[in-house]
Amino acid sequence: MNMLKEDSEKNRTINESLSTKTIDELNHKATLLINVDNQKSLYYSSQAHHLSTTGKFSSDPYQEGLTTSLNVLCEVNMVLGNSQITMELGEKVMALFKAQNNLDGQAKVLSVVGFNHFICGNYPEAIENLLLSLQLAGETSNLPQQGRSLSFLAAVYSCTGEEKKSAETFDKSIEISSSAKDEITLAITYNNMAVYYSEIEKNDIALVFSQKSLELCDKLGLSDLTITGLDTIGNIYFQMKNYVQAEKHFCDVINICKSSDKQQYTYVVSLLNLGRLQLDLGNEEMAVSYIVQSLEMAEKIDSKREQFLTHQLLSKIYAQKGEFQKAFLHHKKFQIIEKTVYNQKANGKIKALELLHKTESEKKEAEIYQLKNVELKNKIKEMSLLNNALQKAFDEIKPLKGIIPTCSNCKKIRDDTGYWNRIESYIQKHSEAEFSHGVCPECLEELYGKDDWYIEMKEEEKKLK
Repeated sequence: MNMLKEDSEKNRTINESLSTKTIDELNHKATLLINVDNQKSLYYSSQAHHLSTTGKFSSDPYQEGLTTSLNVLCEVNMVLGNSQITMELGEKVMALFKAQNNLDGQAKVLSVVGFNHFICGNYPEAIENLLLSLQLAGETSNLPQQGRSLSFLAAVYSCTGEEKKSAETFDKSIEISSSAKDEITLAITYNNMAVYYSEIEKNDIALVFSQKSLELCDKLGLSDLTITGLDTIGNIYFQMKNYVQAEKHFCDVINICKSSDKQQYTYVVSLLNLGRLQLDLGNEEMAVSYIVQSLEMAEKIDSKREQFLTHQLLSKIYAQKGEFQKAFLHHKKFQIIEKTVYNQKANGKIKALELLHKTESEKKEAEIYQLKNVELKNKIKEMSLLNNALQKAFDEIKPLKGIIPTCSNCKKIRDDTGYWNRIESYIQKHSEAEFSHGVCPECLEELYGKDDWYIEMKEEEKKLK
């Protein structure tokens, strides 16, 4: 009887071992296929996740298999543009890594979630997650993760106007990734740098980095990352007015995405860019076709920025064609989304500056204790400049409020220096409003009431009535 019990226990252990081995193999395949074939990676990691939580593991999940599969699923969904799913998976796998006190795992998830926030335009959240990822990777001396987090962080800095900081962070990422021989991160970083230099209109440099990225993608077989690289090159040529090369690269991206259901966000952007290109060439019908396709995909993946841009373009195109009902419809939708996008951008800029200021201040405060009196004064001066920059950002975005001293006769407004400004000058200086001028009926009467032409015009108006 005891022998039968021992054999049964032994068979159960063997079966469980075989099950965990299958799960581990699936997760291993899924991990290797990230940026190579994300659809297959998604399939293998989904299978691993399913097996880790069902059957023999339904009441007691296989923790290692569950954590690894969720980690891969989180990253793959980020690459595929599934932002909401990425956030949900990131929250789940982060809780598991924290329970296991796995700092490397936490650093990886934070970098993925941080870059996902960046894609969605949530810059403060992106910076916060990426800085924490960098900190944790530093604690474990995880050089590949440090390089990846720095690359993502540099991309965010480029969008918050921190050009110098962005360039320095990119350089640091390349230095660390090169020392760690992490060619995948180098490929990602080169592409991010190409985007950065393209945005500041240094297109020749941008092309060099994009070609470096594509060469590494080709060497490593990173087919999905190649799609992103092709779109980047298309954008660079588009800015250079090289429409033939731009169209070729955008079409390559669209054909790959269409045939393999890859990179939904890149698909949306390339369709929109191809529409803009056709519009520049005067091909309105083709432009509308591409932009409408981009809008449909943008709505599908809930990409607000691309919805905003497509509605804006379609409104202008239909107005030029005299199709005013369609133009009005798209303009109305554009305005609705514009409020959301603008508010997010304005709030994001302020929060990002606050976070950058806080980070710099904390860093400098730690250094101040170790400095001599002369150096202390210099550091305090630097902090004062940061405070001034932050205050300036607030002043640029905040609305007019409070009591404004106004002359009861001429209606001029007194500013903080005691100077009396015309009301138009004051409001334009302290807000984003602009003025156009006309003359109200009362002032017309006062200015021209005795002039013959005015009297004749009034008489004509009376006759018409």
